[in-house]
Amino acid sequence: GHTTTASHASAIAGKNNTATGDGALVVGGENNVAGGDENPHGDAAGDYSVVLGGRANRASGSYSSVSGGYFSVASGEGASVSGGNGNAASSYCASVSGGNFNVASYNYASVSGGEVNVASGYSSSILGGYGNEASHFYESIVGESSPHHEVGVMKDA
Repeated sequence: GHTTTASHASAIAGKNNTATGDGALVVGGENNVAGGDENPHGDAAGDYSVVLGGRANRASGSYSSVSGGYFSVASGEGASVSGGNGNAASSYCASVSGGNFNVASYNYASVSGGEVNVASGYSSSILGGYGNEASHFYESIVGESSPHHEVGVMKDA
């Protein structure tokens, strides 16, 4: 069954979804949460947040959204995650678009695809690649692999 605990909250279709913020919405998927009451830190209201499908996703920031994918979190106000696995958008208007274990953790930061990338500078962005970190204001990285994260490279003994 679904759980709704706030004014104008809705959980529609899917399995075991929860909508706990005012005006929060979950549509389809399984074990998804829209709203802050289920947030382990309890610091985001989740009002007017939305989760559309996927599995085990959480939109806990006010006006935040998660669209599909699984095990992803949008905890910043106005933050969004679109698909992928284990992604997090944790600051004001931060966004992650797909990929695997990517994080956008500062205001207006974004990661578009790739794997294990972190956009932690104000308005920073990463477009794909692996293991990159954009930690300076307005920094952009396009499709690289961090030299600190060598992938599939064997060194001579």
